[in-house]
Amino acid sequence: MKRTLRTGHTANAPRRAVMPFVQFCKAELKLELTDAWRVLLLVAIDGVEPEQLDPADRELARTLFGNVDTIPPIARAVLVWRLGRGSGKSTIAAALAVWSAWTTSLDDVGPGMLAAAVVVAPARRTAGIWLRVARELVRGSALERYVEKKSDNTEGFTLRRPDGRAVALMAVAASRGGASLRGFDIIALVLDESEFFASNEDVASADGYAISDRDMFAAAMPRLRGKAVFISTPWPTENLTAELFDRNHGKPTDALAAEGSSLFMRPSDRLKQIVEQELARDNDTAMREFFVKAGVVGSSRLFDGPSVDACADETRPLVVIAPPGSVVAGGGDLGLERDSSVACAVGRLDDRFTLLEFDEVRPAKGQPLTPGYVIRERFAPLLQRHRAPSIMMDAHYRQSAVEHLSAVSLGMDDAPAGSQGKYDSYMFLRSLLRECRITYPASPRLKAQLRAVTTTPLAGGLVRISSPRRAGSGHGDIVSALVCACWNLQNGGFGDYAGMMRDLPGGF
Repeated sequence: MKRTLRTGHTANAPRRAVMPFVQFCKAELKLELTDAWRVLLLVAIDGVEPEQLDPADRELARTLFGNVDTIPPIARAVLVWRLGRGSGKSTIAAALAVWSAWTTSLDDVGPGMLAAAVVVAPARRTAGIWLRVARELVRGSALERYVEKKSDNTEGFTLRRPDGRAVALMAVAASRGGASLRGFDIIALVLDESEFFASNEDVASADGYAISDRDMFAAAMPRLRGKAVFISTPWPTENLTAELFDRNHGKPTDALAAEGSSLFMRPSDRLKQIVEQELARDNDTAMREFFVKAGVVGSSRLFDGPSVDACADETRPLVVIAPPGSVVAGGGDLGLERDSSVACAVGRLDDRFTLLEFDEVRPAKGQPLTPGYVIRERFAPLLQRHRAPSIMMDAHYRQSAVEHLSAVSLGMDDAPAGSQGKYDSYMFLRSLLRECRITYPASPRLKAQLRAVTTTPLAGGLVRISSPRRAGSGHGDIVSALVCACWNLQNGGFGDYAGMMRDLPGGF
């Protein structure tokens, strides 16, 4: 028996009943929906009022939408889903685009105009992931025979429907002024991970222009013929997604907002294990990504005071020698004019880190430091005293630093580059502090610098880590050197000394 797929209609074709989205997911795309996803889609896409659900589903709807019985028709045009990582939101976004392309009426789309279901992602790579998911959903369904082969590429693909109309499925990266959304009629717009688009205030694109979810939505509106769906895990900065969610969750007016944690939307033993691991590793990030706790906009302390105090050893001297079996690595921050230059050595025995010694040299007003003096007279003796074969620093003054280090038979390891590298290395030190796996002398200057480091969430999923200039504590130069040394030690930047130490009891 030949299978018939139901589509939307055109002015020249008889109207056909449109298959509801939940049914389409199950029957055509072979998706197994969890109860939470089924209820979310019944209400948000298929138009079921929460008060019409049976008691069990009604409770699920309250968790998702708040205590809402009916939804104003105008609110159904814009959907805002704040959902946890691993909840399956990208798969559902792909399925929604396929369903929209297949079933939406094209009466308002003029002859010869291109109609498209579009997913916008923060970056091209993320958009490519969605496109692969959508293509595989179609490939495994009866819709595959309607794919126009000449259109099937890495930019998208086109379905030639039985009514003769062609609809493109496109995945695009967020772009300046919404340029990637121009030139076609949009029958469905999905803004995937929309809270991670770069905000106008914080992060600029490669050409210097900032991109936000607000920009993309505004660009699409004149050509939008169907629903707009904002789907994202939360990010604590100003953006349109958060604004719509806060205004409408539990009280839909101009949008319908839903919220669901990862395990609520997609319960599984494997996901539960991942969540537990992430909670142990970084509770704050896990609460945001898996439990959709948005947090607070603004700066906060990266290293909490109790952890800073707990790791400070009031009884030890400023300089200690690593016990036998330890591995040692160096870290530094080379400042010559306004900021201090700092070198430190950190030792590790088993899983515990110890700041063995640090040396800070400050420039005098009008008398900048010279690389030769700092490296040969201050850094080199410290590193050699603790048998550290190299020092990890950032690329500032790199050429001069390498030259002077080589002259005293020391190497230079490059600190992790870019914002992500800085984030990873500072977060590693935070994990050591929180787990009390590092000790250091109770230096007031070091403790003050640790307490002063701040983290500010930025749109685009970025974080700014800063050390403010403060009288009496400096500009975080000791912390910067300590971060480099700990990262160096954890990631193997201790040269041939590591091979010698592997054979010692308790060594690496």
